[in-house]
Amino acid sequence: NHLSSYGSIEMNVGIHSSEFSEMLTSHLNHIITQCEKITNATLKIRGGIFTNIINWLAYRVIRIALIMVTYIPFKRFFSKSKKSIMSTFD
Repeated sequence: NHLSSYGSIEMNVGIHSSEFSEMLTSHLNHIITQCEKITNATLKIRGGIFTNIINWLAYRVIRIALIMVTYIPFKRFFSKSKKSIMSTFD
């Protein structure tokens, strides 16, 4: 859909080198071992009312920004296309 194409860029890559593939897998596994698992218990320890309010506000700001970046340009493009199509019938 149009929103997905404007909102994100995705790429699939085929790797033909087994050496590179093994090196990349090893590197990613090393990064994963250094990560901290997030559970409900760890979230309860970190989260207070102030933290929850800040997180909620940050979520809303980012959500509004994503809507502005994806929906508004699409709507503007669609309205221009619609006007040009309608003018051909006049």
